[in-house]
Amino acid sequence: MNNRDSKIEQHLLDILYSLEGKINKTQFRKIVKFYNWQFQFKSIHIVGTNGKGSNAKYINDELIAQSYMVGLFTSPHVYSMYERIKINNKNIDFEIMAKFISKLKSDFINVNFGWFDVFFLTALHWFNSQKIDVAIFEAGIGAKKDIVNYLDHNYLLITSIAVDHEKILGDSVEKIAIDKSYSIKNQNQVFVSDSIDKKIINIFKEKANKENCLFSIIKTNQSTYETINQSLSKAFLKQVFCIDNFKSHFILPLGRSENIKINKIDCWVDVAHNYQGFFESLKYYQYKEINFEQIVVSLSSDKNNKKIFELLEKKFKMIYVYQNKGRKPLLLTKYSDKFTKILNIDLFLEKLDKKTLFIGSFYLVSEILNKIKVDNYNNN
Repeated sequence: MNNRDSKIEQHLLDILYSLEGKINKTQFRKIVKFYNWQFQFKSIHIVGTNGKGSNAKYINDELIAQSYMVGLFTSPHVYSMYERIKINNKNIDFEIMAKFISKLKSDFINVNFGWFDVFFLTALHWFNSQKIDVAIFEAGIGAKKDIVNYLDHNYLLITSIAVDHEKILGDSVEKIAIDKSYSIKNQNQVFVSDSIDKKIINIFKEKANKENCLFSIIKTNQSTYETINQSLSKAFLKQVFCIDNFKSHFILPLGRSENIKINKIDCWVDVAHNYQGFFESLKYYQYKEINFEQIVVSLSSDKNNKKIFELLEKKFKMIYVYQNKGRKPLLLTKYSDKFTKILNIDLFLEKLDKKTLFIGSFYLVSEILNKIKVDNYNNN
């Protein structure tokens, strides 16, 4: 992407992020009816605290390898906002997105859209127009008030449940599970990972029974979060699509346990946006016998960061913290005084001489990967 394209994209993204409303289910249905969207595709809804993006990618890649035409809706993005909406791993074009957003705002001038609403509606528009076979939708936040859950899905996959987005979903695992259980509806076939606590699984099972849903608990390989998600996706694909001969490689999405080179030194970037995410990521590196001389952490402000601090202090001697450029970054003043603050990330990267793990907010991972991409381009 050249500099001009980057500026145009950022302008469109700024417009989207300025939308702070939220549509309700009635408004959603009016929009679907107005555009006469038929939704002939099979729809897969992926819900959970962690693992949504990985399972979405695994299932997407395998179905494409099996010759299905597949739409994929995920969030957030690493390099470009167009990554959020794909068909057969091709990002949506700027022209398609911009044209539909303009039409949507013109057709529904009095509707107070949110930015996530518009991304999701754009995905539906494109998927419907291209007559895809299967659509995979990663949930936004929770299920009760999540626009992704306004759509009637054929299959529901629940990956994991942990405390996250407490101000929206609740301050306990049980409350969060109850919110996410709203994704269980009478047209669903429900699949739940056995890595979830049995008490929480029972919340989903009871809801499925009330809704007369088929309910399956999938046995997973719980060595690491990667093996959990891979075995979960494979079992789902086998049961729903009768796939025995897997053709894809089940590669993690961008920014998940991704090995990069900085100044010819092995480093890793990893998305972890809550305590469970950090715990599982660090467990993964221990399992893989990957050790780091230092760690760079950047968090969002709407998390239970105290528990994350305590975990990091037990695991690492050299901890750096950085205030990412996201929408809700944790201010440097809010980090533990025991951590070393990075004021200039470019200077830090320029002088980096130790094996480093960059972990935390998607915005941190995106920023690091984009900087490395630019450096590699300039050096070539």
